[in-house]
Amino acid sequence: MVSFLLDPSFDFGATDPLGVEFVEWRKIAVPIRDQLLHVLDKTNHFEQVSASGDVPTSLPMIKLRSEGSEFVIAMVHPMWRPDDSNASVVFDSVDDDGKVIFVDTFNGLRRPSWCVEKIIEEMNALT
Repeated sequence: MVSFLLDPSFDFGATDPLGVEFVEWRKIAVPIRDQLLHVLDKTNHFEQVSASGDVPTSLPMIKLRSEGSEFVIAMVHPMWRPDDSNASVVFDSVDDDGKVIFVDTFNGLRRPSWCVEKIIEEMNALT
């Protein structure tokens, strides 16, 4: 966070999947993804729930299938703006950005049930 205060263009690893910021964030994000995957699986709301994105240079992701449609839940850093085209890690990780739902690791860790509600709302909006 101090880096951001000193340099407003600091991107918290959003453009460098080999950089220390991304690598260290990913170490935190994968267990959060796994916790959210467990919560989503227990809801019995989805036909299929599986982990995805286990490549060290990509975002940790969850693949969901509901009512015949497939969605990707991509974990992102809380300070990233996934809609920013400069966030190359985000865009390089996701194949089809049409049915992608972003969940930041802050909310994924602290508010998993809120994230499930958000995911379901966004899935309904995308179908």
